[in-house]
Amino acid sequence: MSQILTEIMTVLKDSNSLFNAEQDLMIRCQALIATALGQGMCQILVGSVSN
Repeated sequence: MSQILTEIMTVLKDSNSLFNAEQDLMIRCQALIATALGQGMCQILVGSVSN
C-alpha cells in the first residue's frame, strides 16, 4: 500500500513541477511579447516624430 502512495506522491510532485514550468514559460512568453510590443511602439513613436 505504501508503495502505491509513494508512486502517487511522485506523480503529483512531477505534475506540480510540470505546472510550474508551464506557468514559468507563460510568464516568459508574456514578457517577451511585452518587450517586443514596447520596442515596436517606440519605433512607431520615433518614426512618427521624425516624419
